[in-house]
Amino acid sequence: MKNILLIGGTGIIGKATVLEALKEGYEVTTISKEIESNFPNSVKQLLIDRQNMNEFQDIVSKLNNQWDVVFDIFAYDEKDAKQTYDLFKDKAKHIFILSTTLVYDRSKKNTNPIKSNHPLTKKGELGGYVDKKLGLEQFWLPKKDANWTIIRPYHILGA
Repeated sequence: MKNILLIGGTGIIGKATVLEALKEGYEVTTISKEIESNFPNSVKQLLIDRQNMNEFQDIVSKLNNQWDVVFDIFAYDEKDAKQTYDLFKDKAKHIFILSTTLVYDRSKKNTNPIKSNHPLTKKGELGGYVDKKLGLEQFWLPKKDANWTIIRPYHILGA
């Protein structure tokens, strides 16, 4: 059976992803700061705050799993990116990272849709949240020893 680990599996995106993964036949494990009572019993839920680095690392390393997919829904900055990379680069066939903001350079007027190879903005131009997401993305860009994908849905305004 395929397996997936969702970091941040109880928010708007996490809940929807859990349900879709179950439909697709995945064995699902979530890591979050709360337990979701509406998930089926088959979903393994780990109650961990990723900001408590030592506890997070200790619990995750004890899982000793090889994952088909690790989906980091709750990554905000370079520190989170490094944590995911260090813990899962050798344990995941594919790591997906959610980056929920527009990190592209918007200094020139552009009426065409922005493509994924559009230049990134520079730190300090679009504010602190974008700067953190830039740090997260710039951490991943040179990584060649892990199979990763950044997903950029821009802003998610609600369920």
